[in-house]
Amino acid sequence: MKKFLKQLGCCIFFASLLTCVAFATGATEEELDMAYREYCTVAEEMDKFVTLDYHSFIDNYNESGLSLDAYSEQCISNLENNESLSKIREQYRLERELYRQQIRNASAIEPRESLEKWWHHTETLPQATAYTSTHGLLDKVKKGDIVYEAAGGFGVTGHIALVEGIHYSPTYQQHYIRVIEAVSSGVCCGILCDERFFNQHSIIYRLTHASAQTIGNAMDFAYAQKGKPYSLLTTDLNISRSRATWYCSLLAACAYYHGSNGSYIIDGTSEINGKNLITPRSISRYCANNQTTVVRFDR
Repeated sequence: MKKFLKQLGCCIFFASLLTCVAFATGATEEELDMAYREYCTVAEEMDKFVTLDYHSFIDNYNESGLSLDAYSEQCISNLENNESLSKIREQYRLERELYRQQIRNASAIEPRESLEKWWHHTETLPQATAYTSTHGLLDKVKKGDIVYEAAGGFGVTGHIALVEGIHYSPTYQQHYIRVIEAVSSGVCCGILCDERFFNQHSIIYRLTHASAQTIGNAMDFAYAQKGKPYSLLTTDLNISRSRATWYCSLLAACAYYHGSNGSYIIDGTSEINGKNLITPRSISRYCANNQTTVVRFDR
């Protein structure tokens, strides 16, 4: 009997321990949101560029098996390896000034996207911006989504950007959507907000069967091109990471082509070779027929 009671006591102890561990590693949505905000705040204080978006922060936590405190400490520790935020800001400032100087010195630049707006070429939120329930972008948009802007490229060619994820601005105390795109001054990060979505007559698509790994690989490919110049020249057949220049739709198509090991050719052609021009409209047409429309501009 004593042996039985001892075994029963051990079982109860371990059951209680497992319950405590499960409770310790679980976190509510509110706690996760607060943890991500704190992570972004610490990153800004450390002058570190945030590459971990909100949904990836949560997904990685769920897979970690750690308590929220331990996981947050791990994420903050990893910030040491990130790029300097002030260095990136200075680089963007110089590139934007060079672009403006080119505009002043020439009647036109060939090729060019359009005169850039405040939401172009910025790695953090440069000003407070509204996300309303009209479009519900923060609730609907996810990492890897494809943004088509019918009014991009002077309203003639359109424009394509890839959603890099939802981030948080400690300065303006709000979440925001960051994209990766090739604009006239090069491959860079930008902001997707209600103002941009409406003004650019946007549609957002999602690749229906793309796995998390495919999306992650595609975004890694696109992010690795950051800082490279913009060009519409189609004589360069190279579509690998080593390609020297990009335009918006080729960057998006190649990102998903390589991210899926050739399974996704999102402009509907039989192949991507770097020579045939891939237009934003061809990507939009293909996605409209084959993928999920997340949200679209409505006058």
